[in-house]
Amino acid sequence: MENVAFNYKSPMSINFKKISRPIKSWEEEAVSNARYIKSKTDKPIIVALSGGIDSEVVCRSFLRAGIDFNVLTVKHKNNSNEHDITYAERFCKTFNIKQTIIEVDPFILFGNDNIENYIGQGYIANNIFRYLQLFLLKTIHEMGGCAVLGGGDQLYQSVDDVICLKYTEDFLLTLEWIKNNNTLHFPYFFQTTPEMMSSYLEHELVKLLTSDPKYYRFPSENGGFSPEKVIIYHSAFSDMYRRRKYHGFENIIDFRLKQQKMLSDRFPQKVLHIPISNIKLELGI
Repeated sequence: MENVAFNYKSPMSINFKKISRPIKSWEEEAVSNARYIKSKTDKPIIVALSGGIDSEVVCRSFLRAGIDFNVLTVKHKNNSNEHDITYAERFCKTFNIKQTIIEVDPFILFGNDNIENYIGQGYIANNIFRYLQLFLLKTIHEMGGCAVLGGGDQLYQSVDDVICLKYTEDFLLTLEWIKNNNTLHFPYFFQTTPEMMSSYLEHELVKLLTSDPKYYRFPSENGGFSPEKVIIYHSAFSDMYRRRKYHGFENIIDFRLKQQKMLSDRFPQKVLHIPISNIKLELGI
């Protein structure tokens, strides 16, 4: 596949591609990543901008590469993701980016009827964020664009004092949807190329922290994300507006947890922990 840094087989087998050249800094690889994506499609590039820092970094990478793109933003009808929308709108106004905002009812989008429709098509997830990703891909696909999503950030976990990348089966749903629809989109910007992945693993801050298994032993204590990622992003794009990490579900968290428990009870999923030492070996770094 041309849109991810690994080859995979269902239900859960991932092998990483080797780098094809010496890697640059993480910041330079983010810009190179944008250029790579542009080289693979003749469709208009549409970035799914939530207002969070991951999708903002994607946009900034295209801006720095001098590549034209538009933005799609999903707004909840009950304003439950208003905090993110504020940043997304401000960003597009600042950089004069064409933004399409679509309003959805999150209780319908992630409701039982819609989820059952996905399940009937074979798309089974334990995290309803995956269904948002599928919705974004389908929407941008129908707009005639090439979708770029700010997914694939490397979040580590220490398992028996071995630092690993964690993958669940539903991580592959977007790739399966793309393959089933015979199209090309980029759902995991931060794992698009082996060089992009390698530059993060080789970042001096990441190398320092991954030398201590205890740091990643309890990732939930950091709110489910790694603060070093925020430091790296802000150091690469120093004019990014500082704000706390949001995931867009803060104001409907009880509903989200209820839906995900229902899915987990019905469809237990395989979890794959890949030691980063093995990943580095396969990447060739």
